[in-house]
Amino acid sequence: MFAPSDLDVLVPTKDRTGAPAVTLAGLAAQTVSGFRVVISDQSHEPVGDDPLVAARLRILDHRAMPAAAHRHLPPRGMAEQRAFLLGHAGRRLALYLDDDVWLEPEAIEVLPSAIGELRCGFAGYALHGLSYRDDVRPAELAPYEEWPDGVRPERVRREPPAWHRHTLHNASNPLHLAREHLGAPAPREWRPYKVAWIELPTTVTDRRAECYDYLFETAWAH
Repeated sequence: MFAPSDLDVLVPTKDRTGAPAVTLAGLAAQTVSGFRVVISDQSHEPVGDDPLVAARLRILDHRAMPAAAHRHLPPRGMAEQRAFLLGHAGRRLALYLDDDVWLEPEAIEVLPSAIGELRCGFAGYALHGLSYRDDVRPAELAPYEEWPDGVRPERVRREPPAWHRHTLHNASNPLHLAREHLGAPAPREWRPYKVAWIELPTTVTDRRAECYDYLFETAWAH
């Protein structure tokens, strides 16, 4: 089993005034401590100079959630920025978290536990687009299928039926799936289900798993 102390949270940011403070506030409100926060900052003005961000960095440190912001210039695209973050990750598990995402308070308690219990390469929290919370899409929810006896390797190609699962994470579909299959779930209740893809910004990955690889190579033109 894994613990929060096995986790590095990797946050890329670039000129998103106000957004990183919200993301860091969500991390500071987690029900567990011990994880580490690594920020790659490609903003014109250092993100740590924002008083709201600076305050939340102090809160994280105070709550035994050590945080560090690294200036990383010049920008060379998101792939290179994520590779930079991965190079600063030193723990077994890595969670890429975009700078405009607020995590539910139990997320970092649940995710390392889930990936350890399932013994798989990744476990994720699906993003909820709450501006679509009243937009129920039954056809897009239909491909939902749980893993009944543990997760198994699976090959997914752009053909049915597995590929139809790509609609599960559209709009506010994860919210409607939770209501349909869990009712009023307990705070730490979760279900493993089959996916065609999952959002990297809310996914914990085992860095030692064979499926895990993130490489950025710079090609120079002459």
